[in-house]
Amino acid sequence: MFLAKEILGDRLCIMGDVNATMLAFGTEQDVFDYTTKLCREIGPTGYIVASGCDIPFNAKPENVLAMDKAVKAAAAK
Repeated sequence: MFLAKEILGDRLCIMGDVNATMLAFGTEQDVFDYTTKLCREIGPTGYIVASGCDIPFNAKPENVLAMDKAVKAAAAK
């Protein structure tokens, strides 16, 4: 993701990369921190936060909410 942003710059929108495994087995803090990093380093424009493929059926609800909280916090800055 980070290399793609470096190469593409602002010419295309990039989407994804919150790891599905992290959503299922990581901690809330892991998800929040990584999502924040994505928003800070790839955003604020030309980036859509999403999981790497889909949100797995066994994703922890608190991790999905942490992803949402990180996006809202980044947007508020």
